[in-house]
Amino acid sequence: MQEKKHLIYEFSDFNMARSEWTWRYYLEREEDGSFTLRAEQTIDDDDPEYENEEPWALDPLEGLRSAEDIYDATTCYGEEYIGEVDPSNFIAGITSFDSKLGAQFKRKVERVEHDNQADDDDSAPSKMRYIENPNKDQVMRLYKAMDSGGMQVTRRPRHPLPQDKED
Repeated sequence: MQEKKHLIYEFSDFNMARSEWTWRYYLEREEDGSFTLRAEQTIDDDDPEYENEEPWALDPLEGLRSAEDIYDATTCYGEEYIGEVDPSNFIAGITSFDSKLGAQFKRKVERVEHDNQADDDDSAPSKMRYIENPNKDQVMRLYKAMDSGGMQVTRRPRHPLPQDKED
């Protein structure tokens, strides 16, 4: 029988005041086959004040049905509460919990990384459809004239404004 609560990732961090803590992510399989993601923070200071401190837990994210849901949940915790965490760090933990789910999660991470690289790559073909402007030549002449300083653009009203009458 597979364990109900499984540690899938942990990391430690600290601040300038030298307080230290550890975040732990747990994945649980529920009776209905869905998953729940939990995150807890424990204080790792040597300060006796924190010696018997209970872990601080985020609200569990329940009802996750797929690797994609779990990916979204891990990034949600990271963006909203914990700070940016690389989702690829979860692959080994999820795979040790459920190899099929781990493989699906890994594919999701790779897909997102590939999409992000494509978005950052200037040489990649644009995903936007290019529409040819029928007035392209005229527009380019105007831009060239404005760049060369040979043209000043003033806006003239379509209808003349009423003139003040002199007495």
